[in-house]
Amino acid sequence: MSKVTQSGRITCTVTGVEYEWPGGRWSLAFEDIAAVGECTNELGPFADDYFICFVHRDGLRWSECSFYAEGRDELLVHLAQHFGTSFEYGLCNSTTFRSRVMWPPSLCEEPLFEYHEPVAGNRFSAWLRTIGLKPGTNVQTVASTVRQFVSVAAG
Repeated sequence: MSKVTQSGRITCTVTGVEYEWPGGRWSLAFEDIAAVGECTNELGPFADDYFICFVHRDGLRWSECSFYAEGRDELLVHLAQHFGTSFEYGLCNSTTFRSRVMWPPSLCEEPLFEYHEPVAGNRFSAWLRTIGLKPGTNVQTVASTVRQFVSVAAG
């Protein structure tokens, strides 16, 4: 078995997806995936800035793996075989906070996440915003359209 790269390694099994990186690992069964998508952020080129995301059946949590991880291309093949539809990456040229749904087909191209500025923690942070300086981070949540789809699908 090869050494895990800094961006990690994605492995597909008959039952789901596994991701391992130097800081940890996760696994998710196909039956627990409610939506698949991708997202980008503004951290490149200094850190991984492109991720493949799997929204859990509760519609609130997600697991993500780096686009730069070993096994990325094989992942699309396995997802296409399991879900019976094609998967293509579409945010390769994005350098800002963006996301899109890849599956299910009824949500394709919709935003996977919503991004909000965090609440200013003090007066200085609030003042910086008034002069146009935005915070370097944001609050990311599963998009309301995806949450609604998951709740309807759950019954």
